[in-house]
Amino acid sequence: GLLWYKPNYDRIQRGLDGMEPRLVRAIFAGHSHYDHLADIPTVASHTPEGIPIYVNAFGKHILAGEKHLKGRVHELEVGEPVDVSSFRVRAVASGHAPQLCRWRRFPCVYANGPIDTDWTTPLTAHRNGAMSGGQPLALVIELLDGSKVRFRIYYNDASADSPLGQTVGDFDLAILCIAQWNWVRDYPRDLLMVLRPRHVVISHWDNFFTEARQTAHPVPLLTRGKIA
Repeated sequence: GLLWYKPNYDRIQRGLDGMEPRLVRAIFAGHSHYDHLADIPTVASHTPEGIPIYVNAFGKHILAGEKHLKGRVHELEVGEPVDVSSFRVRAVASGHAPQLCRWRRFPCVYANGPIDTDWTTPLTAHRNGAMSGGQPLALVIELLDGSKVRFRIYYNDASADSPLGQTVGDFDLAILCIAQWNWVRDYPRDLLMVLRPRHVVISHWDNFFTEARQTAHPVPLLTRGKIA
């Protein structure tokens, strides 16, 4: 929280290597902590001009100071479907585990204050801790063939107390955050029981404070044993 945000352009570019940003049709973020939101302005500059960016209410306020994103940032409304190209996205109200210890009070909870007005300066004028998370959202992503749903994906980017983030299954794929999973109630057990996914991919387990060129390590306070 004491650090000012400064994008690592070279590292972001390396993360995009092998992808085709010109094919991107929209950008989504499930909540607005700096590690989820702050690189969006840089990533968006590599994508086609004018593609929409969907974030929660706090995220929209935060990105208002990025002048090159003017008119592109939209607030995700819970339950309201967003149609983008050949897929449809629906936000589900979810939650966020405490980051530093299991209690939901200082010093366990990070960047949790309100953001009620649009920022007038870019993210580089703010500290990382100023980017409060806001309402965490899980995403239901449906890949469409005409009007028919061909593949259903559930995505969340924060572990959440049961029953937060739950929605009706069945899903072909669930992409689930594992960071701090052991500090929230009955997660991911209850979520998997209602999603009934055919496949599961674990995300947000690696330590993003260091770049993993060959070997990745778990985020602080998460061990390989807790992941397994």
